[in-house]
Amino acid sequence: PAEYTKIWDLVYDAQQSAYRAIRDAFKNGKPITGAQADDISRAVITKAGYGDQFLHRTGHSIGEEGHGNGANIDNLETRDSRRLIPGTAFSLEPGIYLEGKFGIRSEIDVYIDGSNVIITAPHQTEIIPMLTSGMSFTRLLWPFLFAGGLFTGTHLLANHYLIPRSNKALRT
Repeated sequence: PAEYTKIWDLVYDAQQSAYRAIRDAFKNGKPITGAQADDISRAVITKAGYGDQFLHRTGHSIGEEGHGNGANIDNLETRDSRRLIPGTAFSLEPGIYLEGKFGIRSEIDVYIDGSNVIITAPHQTEIIPMLTSGMSFTRLLWPFLFAGGLFTGTHLLANHYLIPRSNKALRT
């Protein structure tokens, strides 16, 4: 449905805007903080009129076993003024949640290698609708959720569910 695509496009644009800003800052040797990156992502969603539906920080530091102790991509919860620095990793995962309807959150994980800012794995760039009828989403996809991470990088909360276009396993 068009509304899902619209929200996905906004979330993806917010994510990629923050990524480009961080990448460009490092290419040009300019400092950037977690809070500044959050502001860039949040501005895309706010400009589209969904700022009140973006309920969490844009991302968090990633350590060796999960959340790390580096700069978070956050100017909402912790207002992280620490600079992003080489040798660190973090997530970029903006989201929009429409109460009583659905929500979309998409994550990429990023590593800063010197002046190169690298997305660490293939990531979702578009969606296709997949409507379930009579079967719960969890029951339908349970085997896939733990076998290779069907939704790795994307969290979707909806009455109608969306899957990455690149996933061939469920497409016929």
